[in-house]
Amino acid sequence: MSDAAKTRELADGVVQVFLPLPMRPTIVNVYLVRGGDAWTLVDTGMHTGDSVAAFRGALAEVGIAPTDIRRIVCTHHHMDHYGTSGPLRELTHAEVHLHPLEAERAATAHDVLGEDTAFLRRNGIPEVPPDKQMPPMSHVVGNLYCPAIPDGLLADGDEVALGDGRRLDVVWTPGHTPGHCCLLLEPDGILFVGDHLLPKITPHVGSDPAARRTRSATSSRRTRRSSGSMPGSSARRMVACTRTTAGAPAS
Repeated sequence: MSDAAKTRELADGVVQVFLPLPMRPTIVNVYLVRGGDAWTLVDTGMHTGDSVAAFRGALAEVGIAPTDIRRIVCTHHHMDHYGTSGPLRELTHAEVHLHPLEAERAATAHDVLGEDTAFLRRNGIPEVPPDKQMPPMSHVVGNLYCPAIPDGLLADGDEVALGDGRRLDVVWTPGHTPGHCCLLLEPDGILFVGDHLLPKITPHVGSDPAARRTRSATSSRRTRRSSGSMPGSSARRMVACTRTTAGAPAS
């Protein structure tokens, strides 16, 4: 595969698409999965001109029309995974699916404040001048984040039928975000992990006070699971969000 390639086939009817980001990591992975005569898109990338152009180029490379995508299923609400869900729904006329805790946060993303300095101070993180602090999301997001109101909500244990006997099993994995979900493609045994696994940093970001309260409230629930406890241990391969870890075999 050349560096210029937009796509890579992971399995029959499972295509990895590399979309550019205006930051590090510079590439986010989204996935196209065929079921019957339709396709499902897992995650959407960020809403930038380069990303949208790359996605259209990937569709042309694979040889499918936008309207062949009937379903968009996202692991979580962050703008590099859900940021183009609104425009892509308009383009494809697909149904969008997201966990309800993520839908709540997507609806209020522009209103999120900047750094929680008191929380950072309590945890021993050095203070920085105001001009060096993380700005409010309203100053960052702009039109990079165009989330859709989901057509369907995901719950732990849901089975999303794709066609031809394929399905996505929803595994709720709160941590990176309160409603983060991994998606297990069966019978292929491919696990789309989103940001549940990251190559260089912990996936458990902790700067959102509302997210911390949700994690605390859900930490003892029986439904809280990790990628090490998939149904029947049937995950044979994990594919993640960043190019450096995508395609790594499951441990």
